[in-house]
Amino acid sequence: MKKPPSDYKFLAPDEVEQQQLNEPEQAEFTTANHLPYNLERGKILIRDFAKNAPHKPGCYRMFNKDGKLLYVGKAKNLHKRILSYANPDKQSSRILRMIAETADMSLTITHTEMEALLLESNLIKEQSPYYNILLKDDKTMPCLLIKRDHDFPRMVKHRGAQNAKGDYFGPFPSTRAVNRALADLQKIFRLRDCSDHMFDKHHKQPCLRYQIKRCSGPCANLISKPDYEASIALLKNFLSGNHEQVRHNLQQEMQDASEQMDYEQAAYKRDQLTDLAKITSFQRINLSGMQDVDVIALHLVGGKSCVTVFFYRGGCLLGHRNYFPRHASDAEAQEIIESFLGQLYVQHNPPPLILLNIMPHDIDFISDLLEARRQGKIEISIPVRGERKKLIEHALDNAKQALEIKAAQQNTWLSALTLLQEKLQLEKLPARIEIYDNSHIQGSDAASAMVVAGTDGFVKQAYRKFHIKQVNTSLGGDDYAMMQEIMLRRFTRYKNAEKHWAVHPDILLIDGGKGQVSVVHQVIQQLQIDNIFLLGIAKGKDRNAGQETFCLADGTQFTLPDNDPLLFFLQRLRDEAHRYALGAHREKRNKHHFENPLDDIEGIGATRKRQLLQHFGSAKEIGNAALEDLQNVSGISKQMAQKIYDYFQN
Repeated sequence: MKKPPSDYKFLAPDEVEQQQLNEPEQAEFTTANHLPYNLERGKILIRDFAKNAPHKPGCYRMFNKDGKLLYVGKAKNLHKRILSYANPDKQSSRILRMIAETADMSLTITHTEMEALLLESNLIKEQSPYYNILLKDDKTMPCLLIKRDHDFPRMVKHRGAQNAKGDYFGPFPSTRAVNRALADLQKIFRLRDCSDHMFDKHHKQPCLRYQIKRCSGPCANLISKPDYEASIALLKNFLSGNHEQVRHNLQQEMQDASEQMDYEQAAYKRDQLTDLAKITSFQRINLSGMQDVDVIALHLVGGKSCVTVFFYRGGCLLGHRNYFPRHASDAEAQEIIESFLGQLYVQHNPPPLILLNIMPHDIDFISDLLEARRQGKIEISIPVRGERKKLIEHALDNAKQALEIKAAQQNTWLSALTLLQEKLQLEKLPARIEIYDNSHIQGSDAASAMVVAGTDGFVKQAYRKFHIKQVNTSLGGDDYAMMQEIMLRRFTRYKNAEKHWAVHPDILLIDGGKGQVSVVHQVIQQLQIDNIFLLGIAKGKDRNAGQETFCLADGTQFTLPDNDPLLFFLQRLRDEAHRYALGAHREKRNKHHFENPLDDIEGIGATRKRQLLQHFGSAKEIGNAALEDLQNVSGISKQMAQKIYDYFQN
C-alpha cells in the first residue's frame, strides 16, 4: 500500500472494532481534514482516499462534518469499492446524498471477507448508521443442541454463540417452535434434558420424566451406554433428514423385539413409529435434492419492506419469520436483500441452498462470504419453475400480507400518538415514551422495569430491568423510594452520557398516582433535566380497568371516557410495563427460592452439600446444628465444620 499523504492519520491499533475481529492487521487510517460537504467535495475526498486504499478486504466508514457515522460498508477489494463512489452517474439519489455529506472516511483492513462481514455487522448494530439498511429484529434464533460434554449427552434448547461441544440443529424461527420440537423429539427418542447436577443427584432413582416416558433413565442405569448412543444416532439421522432410514431401523428393532417375545420393547418401538409419523406427516416436503434450504422473499412497496424467511431442515419446515429492515424510502430492493443476507448469516450458518425472489447486486461477493461462513459450497438462485418457484411465491405472499398488517398497525399506533400529543398539548409528536413500573410482594424480591415505546411501536431492545439495591424492602414495599432510586439511577446515567442511556425521553409514563409522579418530578428537577413530560396512570376504583385517573406533574388530574382510543393506548403501554416488571420480579423470586446458603461457603462442593443435606435434611437444620453434630458428618473435617458453623452463626 502507498504511504498516505500528510493529511491522513493512522488510527490507534486498540480500536474497539479491531478487538472485535481477533486482532486483524493494524492498517487503519482516516482523513484529518473535514471539508464542507457537497457532492463535488465528497467526490474529491473519496477519490483521494481511494488512491491510498489497499487492494485487500476490509470495512470502510463514512462520516459527516460533525463526525457522525453515515455508512459502514464491506468490500473484497477496498480500493475498487471506495473508488466506485466517485462515479455519481451509477449511484442512486440516496447514495448521492451520502456522498455529498461525506467529510471524513476511515477503513479497517481484515484478513478475510468473512472478518469484514463480521465487523460490518457489529458496527451497524452498535452505531446504527443513517444510510445503512438495519435489520432491527436481529435476535439470535434458537436451535437444538446435543451436548457432548458428558458420558450420556443431553438434548437442550440453545441460543447464542455455538461454542459448546456438541451437535447443533436449526435454526428455529421462534422459541415456541424449538420447544415444540424438543417435546416431540424427547417423546420419541427419550434423551435426558436434565442438568448434570440433577443427573448426578438422581443416581439411584429416576425422576418423573422417566415415569411419563420422556426419558430412558440413564441416571439410574436403566439404559446402557451403547443403547443410549444408538438413540442419539437415530436422532441425528432424523434431524439430518434421513427419515426413511430411521423408520426402517425402528421397524427392524420392533420386529426383532417381537420375535424375542419382548413385547414391551416392541410396543415401545411401535409407539415411536406412530409419533414419528405424526411429526413428519404434515411437515414433509418432497422435493428432489432438497433437504436444508432457506426460502427468502422480499416485498418492497412505498419505501417499506418485509423479508420473509422459511426455514427447511432435513426436508421438514421448521417455521418462518418476518423481518422489517430499517432503510431509506428510496433504497433499492437489490441493496436491501444484499444487506439482509449479510446480517442474517453472520449469526447463523447458511444452508447449502438459498432460494430468493430478488438477486443482490454483488452476488459473487455474497456467495464467497456465505461459503466461507458455511465452509462448503452454497447455491443461491431465483427459481423460475416447478416446486421451487411455488415455495418462493408462497413466501412472497406471506411477506405481502405481513407488510400490510405491519402498515395497518403503524397507522393505528401513529394515530394514538397524535391523540396523545393533542391531549397533552405537546409541540411535537412524542418519539420516545418510557413507562415505569415496580413489582414485589410486600417488599420481597423487589424489581422495577422500564419499557420503551417509539413511533413504530414498542422498542424491545431498549427495555431495562432494575433490581432495587438501596431501598430496604424487608419491612414492606415502599413504592415511592423504589421509584426515586430507579429514576436517580436512570437519569444519572443519562447525565453521564453512558452507552444506551444517553437518550432523552419525551414522556415518562409512571404506573402510579400523585405520589409517584411527585417523586419522579423531584428527581428530574434535582438533576436539572428539561423537556420531559410526566404522566401518571393510577388504577381506578376497585382497580377496575377503564376507571384510571391520570396525574400531571403540577397536580392536575383527568380521566378519559371508557371507549376512548387514547385510554386503550395508555392502558396498553401500562400493561406492557407491568408484564415486564412482573417477569423481572418472578425471575428474582425464583432465583431466591432455589438458592442454597451452602453455595456461599468456600470449599462446599456438590459432594459435601449432598452429604450435609442427607444427614440433616435441609439447610435450615444445618444452620441450627451444633459444631459437634457437623463434625460427625462423613467427609466434613473439623476445619470445614468450624467454617460452616461460623457462617451460619454470623
